[in-house]
Amino acid sequence: MLTIQGISIWYMDDGSCSLKSDSNHYFRGANINLSTYISMGDNEMIVDYFKKRWGVNWYIGKGKGENSYRLCMSTIEGRKFFNLISDYILPSLSYKINLPEARYIGYNNKLNPILTS
Repeated sequence: MLTIQGISIWYMDDGSCSLKSDSNHYFRGANINLSTYISMGDNEMIVDYFKKRWGVNWYIGKGKGENSYRLCMSTIEGRKFFNLISDYILPSLSYKINLPEARYIGYNNKLNPILTS
């Protein structure tokens, strides 16, 4: 199985983080993806590994090609994942792990108390 350094290298190569904003351009969350280029069964094994070994929850999403998959996670899980790998991310690739504080939390447009106090 991979070390944190190995996982960091994998993410720097095949990972991405796209930010989502609301109509006022406030950060709402992120889609974090890790391309795997492997079968569904192998992806399931990796998801189980991350959950058991590192306490990080990925889910399996559809890739661009037929029978293609990728690992995906939410903003909350992404923060946990980025905390694990941040020491090994090259400065030129730090944008891949940069998540601003969200103005809203949850699904009911509740203001984030960190930003409103």
